[in-house]
Amino acid sequence: MNTDPNLESPSFDQCQAMVRPKHGPFILGPKPRHEQCRNKPVWIATEIIAGTDGKQGSMSLCQECADAMMKIEDLKTRVMLTPIRSPQV
Repeated sequence: MNTDPNLESPSFDQCQAMVRPKHGPFILGPKPRHEQCRNKPVWIATEIIAGTDGKQGSMSLCQECADAMMKIEDLKTRVMLTPIRSPQV
């Protein structure tokens, strides 16, 4: 599905969502920047309807990030989640 060279393919090793690092109640200096979630993915999220950029992509997500994504009304109507199955041994 991914034919655009600027889109990354889903990763089976790490969730691809960008999250703000968790921190304590006190922060000195600027707010921490977003970083890639470090959890193991369990879902592939695929856009079944293109977004405002006109592209349809897919990404791997952990359960926590998938839950957060599906709370966003626009994404809930445009994205399909498919479970990542473990390889048969």
